[in-house]
This record gives sequence, C-alpha cells and structure tokens, in this order.
Amino acid sequence: MTIIIPASLNTPVLFEESSAVIWKKAKATEIIKPDHIDIWRIYIPSYSDWLPQLYQILRPDELKKSASFLKESDSIRYIISRAMLRILLGRYLNKDPRVLNFIPGLNKKPTLQTQGRPNLDFNTCHSGDYILIALGLSPLGIDIEKIENFSELQETMQLIFNDDEISFIQKQASPLLAFYKLWTRKEALLKAASTGIINQLKDIPCLNGKHLIDYNLLNNSFAWQVRTFNADEKYAASIAYTGKNLQLLFKECNVCEELTGNINTNSLLRC
Repeated sequence: MTIIIPASLNTPVLFEESSAVIWKKAKATEIIKPDHIDIWRIYIPSYSDWLPQLYQILRPDELKKSASFLKESDSIRYIISRAMLRILLGRYLNKDPRVLNFIPGLNKKPTLQTQGRPNLDFNTCHSGDYILIALGLSPLGIDIEKIENFSELQETMQLIFNDDEISFIQKQASPLLAFYKLWTRKEALLKAASTGIINQLKDIPCLNGKHLIDYNLLNNSFAWQVRTFNADEKYAASIAYTGKNLQLLFKECNVCEELTGNINTNSLLRC
C-alpha cells in the first residue's frame, strides 16, 4: 500500500548564497548563543607540528582508527579533526575534551552521550587542506569540497543532478564551481537531516529559492535553510540548518597559536 504524505508535511528547504564571507580570528567561548551558528575553519598544515599533543587528546578507539588509514595524510587529518572537535566542544561546554564520549546517532551521525547543555549539535567535514566544524543549538550539517576537475565529472553530474540543475551548471561562467556548490548543498542537507547516503540525489532540488522535498527522502518536515559560501578561493562549502534568523559566524583559530611559552597537552586543554 502506498502512503501519501500531505504536501503540508513535506520538507520545506530554502537554498541561497551567502554574501562575501569574512573569516575572523577567534577563540571558542563557553556558550553558543541561540541565534548563532559557529563555523570553524581549520587549516590542516598549520597543525602538523602539534600532532603529538593532539594525539594525546584522543581516546583508545580513536587512536585505533587513526592507525587504520592506509595513507599517512588521512591519518593526520583524522587526528587533527577529531582532536580539534574535542577541544572546541570542551571549551564550549567547559569540560575536559578527553572525557567527552561520542556515540552514533541516527544513521551513525556522531552525537554526545552527555551534552551538558541541551540541543548542542555539531558536524564536521574536510577536503584538501581544510576541515570545517559547525556547532549550534539545532540540527545542522556541513560539507566542503575542493574545486578540481576529474575525469568522471560529466558522469557524476548525470547521477546526482536533475535536468534543471545540469542546465544551470552548464550556463554558468564557471560550471566547475557551480557543480561543487550544488553538490555541497545536497550533501550538507543529507548530513543535517541524518538521512545517510541515498540513491535519489536527483530528487533533492538544490537551486536557489524555496523547494518542497518529498517527506520520505529526508524523513522529517523541519523547515531547513541551506547556505552556500566560499571556504577559500578553491573550496566550495554549504551548511544546512533549522531555525529562523540565525546568524552564521565564520571563525578560524589555531589553538597552538593562542598559547605562549611552553606548549604542552594541559595548556591545549585549558578552557
């Protein structure tokens, strides 16, 4: 029997471009304001000298995973990403990052077992030399992609975009940039909705404006917003979130540069 979902229960999603983004040097605070989403940009090479200290922050299961990667670069990226997520969450929650316990949520999206403050959500992504970590008080998802050509570009476009989206991409001054912007929109939305990988990417519209998406694709009727922004001149990114009139704050930090004197693990963990 086919279940018909009323249009009123389908998922409304607003897609739009962010204006020029300015990344500001900042320090993690002890609280996220209800009307803010913090997006942290982490430049991987700037942490390469601090891997031993970051390594000590990880828990045994994370250390095991970091050793399982075939490529050293993947292992380094995982160590930095996981340690920085712990450090940022620890500072927001005023807790030792090493005691935070991650558990798999819906479709294995990581969540905190004990959050300390209600509704704190977070999501991470990476590509090339960058990691992005988004934190807020409502469900969210973030994606970043390095803009580079690849041999299967046309075939991939046919798999994930509908005819209108393909036409839009082909008409842009930089079709490659448009391809990655639209791709990150779909990925960010799926991550925010904890949907997991689906085969019907074509059925998720992502052009600018408001769309109603089949309830069964996202399994919720939240009102989502998806904003696209430039993570760097060669990187496209998008964030999906619920809530109205939320302010996106674009921040970057190097926790090692925040500190002076002798750098050690305890100073890195200082709130």
